[in-house]
Amino acid sequence: MIKEELRKSINELEAKGTISANKPIFAEFNDYARDLELDVAFSTFKESKISHAAVQIEEGKHKRVSTISIFLNTTENLKKNKIDPLNSNWNSKYKHTQDLVLKWNELLDKYSYPIDYKSDPMYIFIYSLESAAVVRLVYLCRDNILEWIEKENLNPKPAYLFCSSEPAFNIVYSNKEDFEESKETSQKILKNYINQLLENGDYLNYYEKGKVKFRMLHKEMEGINLYGLSRQD
Repeated sequence: MIKEELRKSINELEAKGTISANKPIFAEFNDYARDLELDVAFSTFKESKISHAAVQIEEGKHKRVSTISIFLNTTENLKKNKIDPLNSNWNSKYKHTQDLVLKWNELLDKYSYPIDYKSDPMYIFIYSLESAAVVRLVYLCRDNILEWIEKENLNPKPAYLFCSSEPAFNIVYSNKEDFEESKETSQKILKNYINQLLENGDYLNYYEKGKVKFRMLHKEMEGINLYGLSRQD
């Protein structure tokens, strides 16, 4: 079930955009990007009318611009190309950003797309599909974990389980006593179950132990912010 939900989520990600990702323009664009040593899984395009990106044209005035989102197969390739995973090339500092813009506009002409699809400047966002998939997998697993905790004879049981896009699971026990006792009993069982669930749900085979953090907490900890954790962002 989780595997199919993850597949659906990635398919939806690929389907977002003005032009279908299976059109010939993307095959040619992605091949060009691969020649620049970007290990492309897929790309999507949004024309300026539906894009949420804008540039300032003068004081107090902005205009929307077209965007391309390139998803690389691995985080390693993202880093190899000196692209900050937290910035995703919002700053356009990737050395071939302008080459990709020029190539895309050239291909729009070649395949006779409307002239208003063209945009210069435009944003080229570059992401790790590996990272996106693992983060999504974490959120998809949460309900299954909660159900398992409810049914399983864990002693002590955690009071809360929250996810974050770090990616991480924040597991909160009711008090310090339960927290300390769980170190010798339920924590290992819980971590093993979650790791197995993540591994089984990942049809892309990205997940391995260590890619997701387990943060063990209790409600009596100084400075703990349950509201902040509950936002799960």
